[in-house]
Amino acid sequence: MSGGDAVTEALAGLDARSWAPLLRALRGIGAPSAELATALEPPTSALASGPARRALCAVVADDPATVALLRADTSLPAAVHAALAVGSAPDTAGSDAGSDRDDEDDEWDAAHEGTGMSDRAPERARALRRTLEEERRRREGAEARADAAEARAAAAAEAAEEAAARTVTLEAALADAEESVRQAAARAERRAEARIATLEAALATARSEAESQRIEHERTRAELAALRTELDDLRARGARSSRHAAVTAAGGPGSRPLVVPAGLVPDTTEAARWLADHASLLLLDGYNIVLTLHPGRPLEEQRRWLVDRVRPLVVGDGARPVVVFDGAGVSGRMRDTGGVEVRFTAGGASADDEIVFMVAATDEPVLVVTDDVELQARVRADGGDVVGTVHLLGIVGA
Repeated sequence: MSGGDAVTEALAGLDARSWAPLLRALRGIGAPSAELATALEPPTSALASGPARRALCAVVADDPATVALLRADTSLPAAVHAALAVGSAPDTAGSDAGSDRDDEDDEWDAAHEGTGMSDRAPERARALRRTLEEERRRREGAEARADAAEARAAAAAEAAEEAAARTVTLEAALADAEESVRQAAARAERRAEARIATLEAALATARSEAESQRIEHERTRAELAALRTELDDLRARGARSSRHAAVTAAGGPGSRPLVVPAGLVPDTTEAARWLADHASLLLLDGYNIVLTLHPGRPLEEQRRWLVDRVRPLVVGDGARPVVVFDGAGVSGRMRDTGGVEVRFTAGGASADDEIVFMVAATDEPVLVVTDDVELQARVRADGGDVVGTVHLLGIVGA
């Protein structure tokens, strides 16, 4: 069996306690040969036994540089060193002799010194040289591993310094970026606050202007409505004056009472409508009318109903309507009458008295609407015209 085969068998036969540190030492070699790197590729479980382990042992046995590094590794078990020395005959002989044989050789050489019997001196010198060479290789291997470790440490230190420098640079850049972002956010916030303040001021100004315009618009509308009402009243009065002058000029018996044309039947709706068209003033006995035409409702609703019925006469060419209510228990005036004059009596006076007073206070034709017989007689005695409440809806066209 060759030396390489013997080393292969010896390494393959190592127990687990010796094989594990040998495998770690092989994987720790800094620059293994291509064959050794390939043999170390299988996982540890595959290299524990079987063909992969034997192939690895064969590569190691055939690689003198690897064997030298392993022999120089004093941390490996004695069994590993013994397996590596199996292929060397001189080493084997020396190993077979053992330490006891060396002692005996020393004693024998000392006893036979000067007698020419030291024939084994050359062999011992060779053994010493081999031992010295092994120690030298071990030292060189240790120095190589130390150099590699120092190189790795230096590289790691340099990488750490570079990483620290990059960290410092990145931290500075991050600080600059954060400051830039903070300043930009502050500027944006100030601009936004200024813009909001400007918009709020503009909004307040616009609201103030809008309110002023609204008030002015309402005032203008009120003035326009008042002017229209006044114009309509003037037009109605002018029309009534024209009709009264026409009736007087036609040779009628004075301005009142009015004389119904011969073609109209007295006490009819047609006659009542003609009287309302030619009278200057239309007086309505308020409660007498609503209690007849719209009974059974609250008084306020009755008053509103009557004013709403009469309102169309305000803009017409007929008599100016005035509604008179007894004022007992009523405070204030009605609102939103649409131009209809509404009167509430005061001081204990009745609506009848107020109507008679208004008839006597004018020379223009006056038409009174009431079913009160006594009031009708008093009105006729003062030259006024009278129609019953039944004709009111015909007069207003309802």
